Amino acid sequence: MNRLRIVRSRFFRLFPRKCPRFWNRQSLGIWAWPWLAVHAATHAAPTVAGSVPPDATEIRREPVERMIAVLTEAILERHHASRQWEPGKPPSDQSAQPTGRTAIAALALLEAGMPVQTPQIAAAIDWLGRTPADGTYAIAARLMVWTRLNDRFLPAAERATRRLLERFSIEGGGWDYGPNARARFVDQSLTQFATQAIADATARGIDIPDRLVEIIRRRFLARQRPDGGWGYRDLDDPARGSMTAAGLATLAICQRLDAGSSHEQAQTNAAIGASIDWLDRHFDSESNPGCHRWHLYWIHSLERAARATGIRRFGGQDWFSECAKSIHRRLFVDDATTGLRIRGRPRIERLAFALFVLQRGLDPIAFTCFDSTGETPTQDLLGDAVAVVSNTLERPVSWTRVSLDDPAEAWHRAPVLVVRGGSRSAWIQDPDSMACQRIFDHASGGGLVIAIPASGRSGDRRLLQDRLQAVFEVRTAGLAMEPIDREDAARQIAGRWRIRADQLRSPIRRWLAFPHSAMIPSTPGHRASMATAAMLAGLCLDACHGRIPSRLASASSAPDGNAPTMAIRRLRHPGNWNPEPGMFRRWSAFTERLGHTAGQESTVTKVAWLTGVTASDVDHIELDQIALELNAEVLIIEAMTPEFTQGFLKKAAESEWRLTLPPKGCPAGVAGIRINANLVGLLIDAAPARLLFRGPSPGGYEPQDLASINAAIRNIHAQLTVSLP
Repeated sequence: MNRLRIVRSRFFRLFPRKCPRFWNRQSLGIWAWPWLAVHAATHAAPTVAGSVPPDATEIRREPVERMIAVLTEAILERHHASRQWEPGKPPSDQSAQPTGRTAIAALALLEAGMPVQTPQIAAAIDWLGRTPADGTYAIAARLMVWTRLNDRFLPAAERATRRLLERFSIEGGGWDYGPNARARFVDQSLTQFATQAIADATARGIDIPDRLVEIIRRRFLARQRPDGGWGYRDLDDPARGSMTAAGLATLAICQRLDAGSSHEQAQTNAAIGASIDWLDRHFDSESNPGCHRWHLYWIHSLERAARATGIRRFGGQDWFSECAKSIHRRLFVDDATTGLRIRGRPRIERLAFALFVLQRGLDPIAFTCFDSTGETPTQDLLGDAVAVVSNTLERPVSWTRVSLDDPAEAWHRAPVLVVRGGSRSAWIQDPDSMACQRIFDHASGGGLVIAIPASGRSGDRRLLQDRLQAVFEVRTAGLAMEPIDREDAARQIAGRWRIRADQLRSPIRRWLAFPHSAMIPSTPGHRASMATAAMLAGLCLDACHGRIPSRLASASSAPDGNAPTMAIRRLRHPGNWNPEPGMFRRWSAFTERLGHTAGQESTVTKVAWLTGVTASDVDHIELDQIALELNAEVLIIEAMTPEFTQGFLKKAAESEWRLTLPPKGCPAGVAGIRINANLVGLLIDAAPARLLFRGPSPGGYEPQDLASINAAIRNIHAQLTVSLP
């Protein structure tokens, strides 16, 4: 069992796709094109994380899910009982590569979550096992299929790996189409495709020669053009987008498999940086730059490059959104009568490439990373942590980089934002910078921030912690920095870790975690690296309870125009009055999802909300003044701690206020507030906030309990409105 966990961990780190037997496919959403902006709830709370409308140019999840469904159906329909997915006559402009198209179609379906037991896939796998392949593309594609199946197929994967290694050209530094490698016919396309397959094989524990990675790296370094791009075969060939993306992905894979000497690392980093610059200058989702052919192969290569580096944008554009929209325009017809369908009859490999790219958008994102070190994004900074999360949840997860060019929504798609920086990071000197605001917004919206210094220098560590702590304290009172206890739940979820870590937390949850001795990246397999991975994974799983959103946000239609809304006014006092700035947004979103019952009028429910945390907060509350200022508003007193509750009960007993039984149906921990015998509001504890921010509450609160409180608030408001003169 331990060996299996290790193999799966390595597999998910290199290529975060999972074995089909563990797949739990997300349900398909309703087709909505163009995609719709998420509705922003109308209330009196300040703007916080998640309340910013998404970038209107970015695609939503439902259209992608629908395209994936149509593509998988089209590929399955093209299956032939005897020749599988092989064409009756190979295209004249490509090498035949027998069995290769069947392998690539099966691979695409597996990566899209289709079970191995699907009749067409099962038949193709059986056929591939009985039918020999001689072309390099075909062998590499079937090797990637074998590595995604269970251990029964490992012998087949080992045989395919040996065949690839036997036809590797040491002189050319890569692969030719056939078994007899010709040095002058080795090209970047074949080599990157075979390297992907070899990387998959190593992830399943299959050994490769030590020098293989070094030779492949040298080939790509030697053939990179001065402008940073790669051509098809030789140094003099004009640069192409597909080959440049292939070079970037291949060098990133080489870095993972064997970082090499410090000199080789420096060379590789420089080459990767130059290729990213080339892609930034030439990115075009509609055409393969420098070639204007092989469009879907181009964006598939781009997807592999982005997966290997965590890059989200090329040329200032979200590469996935632009490529997904391009796929829609090129491959699909959206007919009002027949619905979404494939345009014409594209080759099977083109459908597979489109499916590879689109599936990438549905990958759950465990971490977003704001890396302000100024380094070229060559390392897989969070690959080890992603592997641990994937292994724990038994589903594929990923990570992505974010920058200040990305919309605010992109920063908040993951439960954890990793901030990596130090004394050279300009944003850290200004607590009012956009970066500081984005970081705070992520935490105030319910996310967790993990701050990791750019180096082991004590100055970087102290600066990052002190400045981020100041950013949080300026915006929210009452957060306290304290050590993460040895028995903390986050230390138990994904394996114990002994890294010293502090946390900035409220009575509800942790906002900021600062590990003192963690460093990313470090040497793969190094003890410190795996300890950091366990820490990051544990904190992530504790923060989200295993519910990790996909890269793409869902499209939400605007609420029914008749749905009631709630206007919430925050009552302030000199103490800790706002421990959760995102509370109102979450509460309003929850109440709007409930809608209203038949016969209930669509009115705005007015609420005055007062929060207290410590016993000293009670001293600052003027009950008589609050009673005077209420104007048909429902009063909510949110007691975040037992200390505040006890102090408030004592103070209420000394006034005309009385705490009584709550309205019928309210859960435990709720009391009614009466002033001069009139029911004016509710006293609640921290359970609703815990549920809204962290899932199931330790007190056993469920969504129906929140619905009961919401109904009580509306009923109280209706009574107060009727009693007005």
